Amino acid sequence: MIYFASSLISFILIFFFYFFAKKFSLYDIPNTRKTHDYPTPYTGGLILITALIICSKFIDHHIDIKIILSYGFFIGIIGFIDDKYILGPTNKILLKSFIVFFFLEKNYYLTSLGQYEYLGNVGLGSIGLIFSFLALLLLINAYNYIDGMDGVAITLFINSMIILVLINTTKQDLTNWYLLMASILIPILLINLGLFKPCLQKIFLGNNGSYFLGFVMGCLMIYHKEKLDIHPAKIIWCCPFIIFDFLSVNISRIKKNKNIFKPNKDHIHHLLLKKTRSIFLSLTIINLTNLSIALIGLYLASYFNEIFSIIFYIICFFIFYYIKKRL
Repeated sequence: MIYFASSLISFILIFFFYFFAKKFSLYDIPNTRKTHDYPTPYTGGLILITALIICSKFIDHHIDIKIILSYGFFIGIIGFIDDKYILGPTNKILLKSFIVFFFLEKNYYLTSLGQYEYLGNVGLGSIGLIFSFLALLLLINAYNYIDGMDGVAITLFINSMIILVLINTTKQDLTNWYLLMASILIPILLINLGLFKPCLQKIFLGNNGSYFLGFVMGCLMIYHKEKLDIHPAKIIWCCPFIIFDFLSVNISRIKKNKNIFKPNKDHIHHLLLKKTRSIFLSLTIINLTNLSIALIGLYLASYFNEIFSIIFYIICFFIFYYIKKRL
């Protein structure tokens, strides 16, 4: 009942933000780089954040999630400003860095990369804060990169929450939060995919949404390592496709002497969409592949050896990179 109510609130907020977008001209305007044909509201992230604030009253308070979401709110606002005024790369990095640094300062940063057979504990020592800072910024930007096709960022985020539930079966309060977030995201996803056309116009997640999702997932990954003592060899499987796409795109751009900050249609979802000509088929391929390799990686980490899991992760990246170059 709680999750149904959360979905209903999300739907109601969608209507409110249609009016909000129209009132303040909050539209993503089509151009040669973008695939949509008409101005589309980019307030999906604002809907998500607002719904989470309202619906957090429905379930037990989890203080760490509350802290993560409160800082995520400010990351979302930076994304909204970027949507509205198109901030330059330097300004975006500086603003996001400010929020990320103050979050990590609350002792939410990595102190080690885990315990391994023969290697022992791979401690980070004094570079733990810097490593966590760079990793969190990377994931925020990686989510922003992947959000170039309807539904892909949201479905991969839900995918990641499934992995988090699988690697942590003892904290029911966390699972309740994940279900709450999923119940709020699903109406946004359905609208985003245009399943209610022509009655309801599409609504995009926007930078406000992709920044928020990337920040929240990055924080949850750090939290699972540091607070719940989950091994990093399991945590890395939360979002392999997102990381693989981010790294492969930037490596390719650097090799071709292209500006890594300039948007382009060189992401995995763009290439798959060009081949399949179907958003639903492309989403299915991306999510099933992401989930399948994640489950294999988790199996290796749980029943064989953590190092095997990490080696498999690296192999998967090179396979991803090879396939992507040939799409």
